Amino acid sequence: MTETMWALSMITKAGVATKDIRVGVASYGRSVEMSTEGCYESWCTWDAAGAAGSCTNTAGYISNAELDVIPDSDSTATPYSTDDTDILVYNETQWVGYMNATTRANRTNYYKTYNFGGLSEWAIDLETNPGSLDDSWETSITASPSTSTQSTTTTTTTTVTIGPTVWAESSPVVTCSPPCLMIMPPKPLTTTTTITFTEWDTNITWSSTATKTTTLNDGSVVTYKSMHTSAIPTRLYPSPVTTDCIDVWNQAITPGPSVVHQTSSVRPTPLTVTYTQTVGGSTTVSGGTTSTIAGVSYSFGNFTYASPPWTGVFGGTTIVANGTWNHSLSHHDHRDRTPIRRTRVPPTQC
Repeated sequence: MTETMWALSMITKAGVATKDIRVGVASYGRSVEMSTEGCYESWCTWDAAGAAGSCTNTAGYISNAELDVIPDSDSTATPYSTDDTDILVYNETQWVGYMNATTRANRTNYYKTYNFGGLSEWAIDLETNPGSLDDSWETSITASPSTSTQSTTTTTTTTVTIGPTVWAESSPVVTCSPPCLMIMPPKPLTTTTTITFTEWDTNITWSSTATKTTTLNDGSVVTYKSMHTSAIPTRLYPSPVTTDCIDVWNQAITPGPSVVHQTSSVRPTPLTVTYTQTVGGSTTVSGGTTSTIAGVSYSFGNFTYASPPWTGVFGGTTIVANGTWNHSLSHHDHRDRTPIRRTRVPPTQC
């Protein structure tokens, strides 16, 4: 929560009024597999992305609907909650950080005190479990191709799930009472196609904790844990994706005439990044590009932080000679902390 408010303060310090800012809240959790059973604190270490959910089917990312049913099948599942966030540890080593309904309400009330313009929730279709994809789902949405040459769906609800035969019909028609959300099926390709991606320059954020002591004015010594965070520049090469269909964005339909365009959404395969920190030694970088990042400053309450300019080398090959190995981190990278996949109900099938 502290980092969230620091980030928001940077926006307001740049001159953006709080009434023009919509703050994001989540209906999903980020998950990891812990190195030690039952460990859930910030200084615990982890080895891999968390197990994929049965519906979202993405390692390291799980919906609130899937989290809600975990305690039904796992008696060891243990929640840990504060006013700002929630943690669920299940199957001994599966750690999930998320927001339950109470936490979202607490955050909403807190943001209101700063007069922010509203909330943006990712995403409402992660709050309930749609069940399995079977014949009843398809026939309830789209008329059978064998009995009709046109697909027509009428609903008064806010969400309409479109069946896959919409792409095969010559003149498909889907109707709803706006405002509504149309959850579109993947669009089939005429042939299996391989899609390639350009390399991507980014930073890996690495954090570690250390035990420190400080002496107070009365002479007493206090022991505390200190966290250090570093940003390590790196270049990632997403693997090509071979597919026979393309996901498309969901469509938000508003009152009044409008033209709706389909927007493709191709999800790269999750990348595994292994970072091994070394202390000391001699570092040599060859074949990289040197870039300088300007320093930033921001204030929150009585606290003011300013960082100096930072120069790093992107790409190339880094060799550390005579250093001491300190820590190893494996990380499933999804480009940023928001889900790459465009959530839809039911699960994607071509």
